[in-house]
Amino acid sequence: MEARIAASIQSLSPDVVALQETLPPSDCTSLMEQDTGNVCSNSSDISQIRRLLGDAYTIVCESRNSYECIAVHQDAGGIRGCGQGELCLTDRIDEQPEGCRPNVAIMGATLEIKGRIFDLINAHPESRSAECRNASIIQIFTDVGDGIGLVREEHALIVGDLNMDPWRDDELSVQTWNTFVGASETHPYYYHSGMAEHDPPYFTLKYPTFSRTYDHVVSNFLEGTTLVLGESPGTYRLDGGSGMDHRAVYGILKLEPES
Repeated sequence: MEARIAASIQSLSPDVVALQETLPPSDCTSLMEQDTGNVCSNSSDISQIRRLLGDAYTIVCESRNSYECIAVHQDAGGIRGCGQGELCLTDRIDEQPEGCRPNVAIMGATLEIKGRIFDLINAHPESRSAECRNASIIQIFTDVGDGIGLVREEHALIVGDLNMDPWRDDELSVQTWNTFVGASETHPYYYHSGMAEHDPPYFTLKYPTFSRTYDHVVSNFLEGTTLVLGESPGTYRLDGGSGMDHRAVYGILKLEPES
């Protein structure tokens, strides 16, 4: 599955990538894996995120677990605080309220793409608790107490598995999200995914008995729409047809002209 995903990403060659639930090398160190088909049997010192993307990307992962990562193709630009072509860690992540699971994170990075500077937020809040999820989502849009929130630049692109469906769910985190994200005429952030592509939105999470649109792409400065790979007509799944419970979201978004 890793090889199929890597081939798909590298064939698309996107300028910017946000990946979630990647496997850091530390998760394999305690295993004595004998199955050569298991990802932890790979004796290579190259991390999975680098195997997936190749050498052409500058990569930053969150420092809590290194599960969530942001990458920029070196031909397109770079990541502030991370040397060109390097793999870095950042502590620019959400604060976890007491009692919430620490295995997920909302991370932020400042990118310079084709001469333009903006923030990218890779958001993966808690799935099991609406209260924990809500507390993390608030930190995307609101100062966390020290005067610095996860969004620090004027322009921001927010992507990821938010673990909530604004069109089919009605709970606390959805209500908070909907105060910031909606129609461009009435909200500070607007969709490039979901309803922006199709009404009703295509599912991005699919189980036999449960399907939702959990993966979103929103911004306050870009133009264009995205596709749900494997669900949108004429597209193919990133994993080649099996392995991932979520569908990848991909699109060509344009920078609005600077005023």
